Amino acid sequence: MKAAVAALCLAVLSAAPLTAQTAPPTSAAATPALSAWHGNWSGTGTVLDREATATARFGPALGGAALMFDYDLMMGGSVPQRFHGHGVYRIDSKNRVTGQWIDSGNGLHQLTGQWSDREWTVTWGSPLSEIGRSRYVLSADGTLAITDWVLQKDGSWRVFGEMRYRRENV
Repeated sequence: MKAAVAALCLAVLSAAPLTAQTAPPTSAAATPALSAWHGNWSGTGTVLDREATATARFGPALGGAALMFDYDLMMGGSVPQRFHGHGVYRIDSKNRVTGQWIDSGNGLHQLTGQWSDREWTVTWGSPLSEIGRSRYVLSADGTLAITDWVLQKDGSWRVFGEMRYRRENV
């Protein structure tokens, strides 16, 4: 009985801070930079040496203090393959990126990196599985380029994906 009461008290006490939390403050400095990426994008390129098409959607997350990224990729070939991913990226006052990524390839990665208004790079993965890097570049002509690398055993980086996007409904 004492164990049940202790468990109930622990549950109530640990739940109280969760209900008292407020949304993280929106960073006025980060919001305009993040909103430049918002929208629906369509692209083509090469992933794993296969022709690919993809859609990407960037939007606000966490009250505008973070960037959400939904990704849907279709790789061609004799056996077409679909890949889905979802990420949330937070940029701090020193332009450091942190976040989380989950995908249909059983990936669940912490993200760390560096941000500028028109370009950002994140490193993801684990030495127990694989380590990768993704760079996002927004060109002056409105083109979005996403390049993905994977770390090789010899310490070099190998490109495995290069996609170019155009914003939809512009």
